[in-house]
Amino acid sequence: MKSFADLSYRTKLLLFFGGLIVGLVAASVAGSLSGAESTARTKSVADFKIGSRALLDAIARRSDGFRDQVTASLADPIFRSQLSRAAQSDSDFGLGSENKQSSALRDAHEVLASADLPLLSRYPILVVVNREGRLIFSRGDPARVGEDLSPLPV
Repeated sequence: MKSFADLSYRTKLLLFFGGLIVGLVAASVAGSLSGAESTARTKSVADFKIGSRALLDAIARRSDGFRDQVTASLADPIFRSQLSRAAQSDSDFGLGSENKQSSALRDAHEVLASADLPLLSRYPILVVVNREGRLIFSRGDPARVGEDLSPLPV
């Protein structure tokens, strides 16, 4: 086998330019892959930002709709009076007993269970509690009333 020094000038040029072409093609492929990866990463980040913005907007619209329905429900005098009855007990003022509080909770529960308010029919998960954390009404389990939910991080 001939050494590199023994090769003809033409063969040396052919090997040099062949190696140069292979190197340039390899560099070009590596560069385009790097560029494609960078472009894909940039597009993914942009798509994620668009998706997260859309999700936050949807959450905000849902919260606004919920707030509007709560406001409309609180404008209903029967709903408001039942919530206020269940919110305060005579025992808070040193009068009456817990039985009166339980009765007020059950009465409020019955009114809410039978009420025809959009707030109570639109949301599949809705819980109404008094200020002490006692359950007045649960859309998920309409039969439950009076349980202490204050330990729950709501």
